[in-house]
Amino acid sequence: MNWVFWDICLTFPRWFWLPYHAAMLDSNGLLAYILGMLNFFTPCAPLRWSWLTMIGPDAQDFLHRLTSANVRSLVAGRGMKACFLTGEGRIRGYFRLWHFGAESVGEYALEFEAGANDRVKRGLLEFIDQYTFNENFTVFDVSGTCEFESRWLFANEDDESRKKLLEVLGVSSFEPGETLALDEEIRICHHGPRDFGRTWISAWGRPARIQQWIEQKIRPHAAEIDLSTTELWRVLSLSPRADVEITEETNPLELGLAEAVSRDKGCYPGQEVLERIVSSGSPARRLAMIEGEGNLPEPGDVIVSDPGPEASSTEIGEFTTVVKIPELPGFVALGLVRKIYAKQGFQVRFGPLLNPAVITRIAPYA
Repeated sequence: MNWVFWDICLTFPRWFWLPYHAAMLDSNGLLAYILGMLNFFTPCAPLRWSWLTMIGPDAQDFLHRLTSANVRSLVAGRGMKACFLTGEGRIRGYFRLWHFGAESVGEYALEFEAGANDRVKRGLLEFIDQYTFNENFTVFDVSGTCEFESRWLFANEDDESRKKLLEVLGVSSFEPGETLALDEEIRICHHGPRDFGRTWISAWGRPARIQQWIEQKIRPHAAEIDLSTTELWRVLSLSPRADVEITEETNPLELGLAEAVSRDKGCYPGQEVLERIVSSGSPARRLAMIEGEGNLPEPGDVIVSDPGPEASSTEIGEFTTVVKIPELPGFVALGLVRKIYAKQGFQVRFGPLLNPAVITRIAPYA
């Protein structure tokens, strides 16, 4: 079990020193030890996990022109993160794009969180409809029919866990960014460790078949987890979530989603804005990890700078996700803060009592 500690003194007020010990679990620390090498999760309300297919001879060209990803470089059996953006560079849709099937057919899938009341999904479909004219492809909401469900599988980032994962899946090799069909009814997609700090695989199939696969192949070797655990892992990995951090008011660079933005392709909506942000040095806001003790803030609560003995506090951002650290008095949170305050170790306050907290990590933007 590996623990990482930050020892920082916060002023409350200046003459009173409050020792602060924000105990952070690393991605393969206590939770991974308790839960085992492998874990599985059923994404369901309020997390609505979705799968749209786009199939047809014009699918590749459409996706290459309209997304932030270099789709023409995506070979069959592989996936990449991508965005649909507005002309102002704001996110209309964020998803993992998979190229499955034969190279010549043009078979793609968009995998993403649909958001509350399918708001994100509706926005994504509206974007596709807005830019579709005479292109020859068909979009089908497979998961929306309730005939196609997903399960998530997690594995720790060590050799023993990777070996066990391959054994359970019944494959000799499975790398991040790959998708493959285990049989005619089960498809698996390897998302890599970035989003949750450990290997993340999504599996798709018809409800009865995917549940049978879980019971026979996965449950004997893995512990089932719930949304509170995946949310803690996500926050510790500084990973934004759709309809929470990822909204139509944000751009991918301020959220640390630079890997979803290709720097070696032609024009697409929002490209010029993102290029200007990079050339200017930094986006106006940055996604930050914030830690504290005592009272928990709520998503949407304002974050202010530490005012000092004679200065007034300045509003610098707001919390987006807040998670209680199990068995400890502290919390870990995500928030969007103005770039001039987005510094590791920067002391902040929140709430009517100006509770102290500290910024511990900043999402990279390039």
